[in-house]
Amino acid sequence: STLGTVSAVDSTASIVTVKNADGKDIQIHVNPYTFIRLAGSKTPQKITDIKAGDWLGIDTFNTGTTVLEARHITITRS
Repeated sequence: STLGTVSAVDSTASIVTVKNADGKDIQIHVNPYTFIRLAGSKTPQKITDIKAGDWLGIDTFNTGTTVLEARHITITRS
């Protein structure tokens, strides 16, 4: 899984860029089966609900490319 702060959201390409603890930008692809929710809520969210600065916990799987696929995304806001 990947943890980090959102640095960019490209809702057209369905790509969320997250800066991880090492300061590295990781690209995550959000697919139609990705379940997105706010922490503490069961209401599904959309990629357009993800904002720069949000902290994400992402359950990912490798696709053999530089972009990871997202299974689940949990959005945490302070």
